[in-house]
Amino acid sequence: VFFSSTYFVLHSGKLDLASNKYLRNLVASKIESDHITYSEAMLGRTNLEYSKWIRRDDSWGGGIELAILTQEYETEICVINTECGGRIDYFGEDRHFPYRVFLLYDNLHYDPVYLVTYDVVQQKELIQTKFHRNDEAILALAKDLVEQFNSSTLDDIEHSTSYKKNPSGTSSESHLMHVKL
Repeated sequence: VFFSSTYFVLHSGKLDLASNKYLRNLVASKIESDHITYSEAMLGRTNLEYSKWIRRDDSWGGGIELAILTQEYETEICVINTECGGRIDYFGEDRHFPYRVFLLYDNLHYDPVYLVTYDVVQQKELIQTKFHRNDEAILALAKDLVEQFNSSTLDDIEHSTSYKKNPSGTSSESHLMHVKL
């Protein structure tokens, strides 16, 4: 789920069955190529053991993998922790990348956060996963999404939404969502 969700937000809402393997290999290659940064002290096991472990289908990603992916994609990754009062951990914030993506984390799973806009003129939904890093409105919506997530029942959790109305109110309506992958 970690790699599927991360791929989804980094690739503008694209779902790809091969994405898990692709991202695992990308992370493992980066770890293997830098024994100083990714030392045994940091990884909790040898560099080689960790890179083999992260390539396994049953291994979960986390902070180390997010730090690598934010650099590889030159995109800030914001992880909203629903179990810690909506605390947001920013990966790549110090790099000042122009765009950011969001993941929702409940201390067990990472789920993608995305904006769905229904364009009534074109009669179709548009999905946006990357946002300008200075877009405070999206950040506020993400925080609202956490509140909604935390107040939901288990039946409601699959699709929590936070609404954002178009200022013109005529051509489209948007809402921020997350989905369990």
